[in-house]
Order: sequence, then structure tokens, then C-alpha cells
Amino acid sequence: MEYYDFIENKINDEYNNNCIEYNEYLRQLRDLECFPIINRGQFWYDNLTMEQKQELKTWYINWLNVTVTKEIPTKPEWLK
Repeated sequence: MEYYDFIENKINDEYNNNCIEYNEYLRQLRDLECFPIINRGQFWYDNLTMEQKQELKTWYINWLNVTVTKEIPTKPEWLK
């Protein structure tokens, strides 16, 4: 029984380490993809339509939740 516990713990440790690494990857991607757009300033925001502001807000919230959802948000078409 001890051997199987050891193997199970080893597998769990590897899984947790991979999750930590993937979460760090997602955070770095968020830093590169999301924050430069979100932090553009008031002048830029003032020139967006209400629809664009709503899309941007949804996209931003999805980026904030990326380490939970593990889904990389799709950038709104007008930002590409």
C-alpha cells in the first residue's frame, strides 16, 4: 500500500507543479496581451463605442479569471 501512496503522491505533485507552471504562463500571457490594451488611458477609452467598452470589459474580466478557467480569451475583432 505504501508504494501506491508514494506513486499517487508523486503524480499529484507533478500535476500540481504543472498547474503552477501553466498558471504562471497564463499570467505572463495576460501581462503581454491584456494589460497593454487595458492601460491605454482615458483618451483612448473616450473614443470607444459603448459596445466596444462592453466587449473590452468582458475580455478583461475573462483575462482576470484565466488561471481559474484555463481558457485564453479571444481578443475582440476590432482590437486585432
